[in-house]
Amino acid sequence: MAQMSIANEERKRPEAQRLMRAVVCARYGPPDVLRLADIPRPIPRNRDICVRVAATSVTSSDCIVRSGKVDPRLWLLMRLVIGLRRPRKTLGMVFAGEVASVGPEVTRFQVGDEVFGFDRFGFGAYAEFKCMRETGLVALKPANLDDEEAAAIPYGGLLALHFLTAGGIAAGQKVLVYGASGAIGSSAVQLARHFGARVTGVSGTPTSSGSGGSAPRR
Repeated sequence: MAQMSIANEERKRPEAQRLMRAVVCARYGPPDVLRLADIPRPIPRNRDICVRVAATSVTSSDCIVRSGKVDPRLWLLMRLVIGLRRPRKTLGMVFAGEVASVGPEVTRFQVGDEVFGFDRFGFGAYAEFKCMRETGLVALKPANLDDEEAAAIPYGGLLALHFLTAGGIAAGQKVLVYGASGAIGSSAVQLARHFGARVTGVSGTPTSSGSGGSAPRR
């Protein structure tokens, strides 16, 4: 009942008291189109949790959406879905923080839980508070991770796991990870090792001429 009342009290607050700080995208373009603004604080629906965001990460997907630069064949579809002149939603896919309030039908989490997660379509992590379904990609944060570490895991980790699983990863295999220093690549190296594979990682390193090169790492 206490958790239900918190969400109900938020709904009763005057609009001016339910604002939060967020980084919003004024238009499509380079990073300088982002600005800090006060926007309405989200209110959890029946099966939602509202997380007080302590850390987030700028993913490559965030950058693609913010820039608006996609394959010309997908341009119109993206603008119809994301927004014609600018993204309709606050960006940010990954987050870590503390559950601030919950909807009346939430059973998996309670106020005060430390969580981390990945919202592929809802975005919203570039803000002080973010709501998402309790059944989404959100879990209790391991006690041995701080918020910054936890927020850095879901994007690269889940994508790497998807591709390794699709490729039939198994113990004893030899795996080459091309681009082993990025979010997905560094996760792929660790996960492949976890599955018992012999891993070779390739990543860019400075050369004597100052240009980028590649060197294997095992």
